Amino acid sequence: KEYIELKKNEIIIFTNQEILGNRERLTIDYPHIDKIKKDSIIMIDDGKYSFIVKEIHKNDIICIALQDSKIKPKKSVSIKDHEYRLKAITKKDIKDIEYAVKKEFDIIALSFIRNKSDIEKIKKYIPEKTKIISKIEDWKGYNNLKSIIEVSDGIMVARGDLGVETGIEKIGILQKKIIKETKKRNKEVVVATHMLETMIKERIPTRAEITDITNAILDGADYLMLSGETAIGKDPVHVIKTMKKVINYVEKEKRNL
Repeated sequence: KEYIELKKNEIIIFTNQEILGNRERLTIDYPHIDKIKKDSIIMIDDGKYSFIVKEIHKNDIICIALQDSKIKPKKSVSIKDHEYRLKAITKKDIKDIEYAVKKEFDIIALSFIRNKSDIEKIKKYIPEKTKIISKIEDWKGYNNLKSIIEVSDGIMVARGDLGVETGIEKIGILQKKIIKETKKRNKEVVVATHMLETMIKERIPTRAEITDITNAILDGADYLMLSGETAIGKDPVHVIKTMKKVINYVEKEKRNL
């Protein structure tokens, strides 16, 4: 199986030790696991699956599944109302950046940017010609948006983690505000996550997805980013053609509105 299946109310142990995961114990890549509080909610795969923390140990937390879950490898992990103790730039980040610079990448997108100093630390590893896109993914990043825009070449509305970290009901308004603030300062905006999510498995997108794409363009987005649709989707080429068709139509018609 490419996933681990759990039933509602089953117990699962999350550990920060590297192990081969199973239905009893899974690794999450967070060194300060012992700082998570009891009754905190752990959310996996952009909030698709939730687990409540019942016991905390040095390297393990014992949790209960709040619904039936299919946990796939390398999915996002968020902890509701938790103050993350993470460095803006890790050794792995530096290694990845050095690779990107060596290969002359045009753009480097940086995850979970929370303040201006995060970018300033990273800039010393990146040549001036390489653009930096700062991904806004939580309240801290959003609250420091104006100063982050100043030192970035562009901003990404990273809706997956942003929706989990701030609350799903807020994502539409936050997206509009982030686009507005970024365009006001003449910087580029990328809107990402779940743009054509149903096309991972289906051939036809939902009307809501087409409307979402349309609204992002009308609000001023410069780029729309596909993720799972092209990474694990059944027909990535068809997804891209669909996205392009919608973008071309909306760009042509928006001058008539």
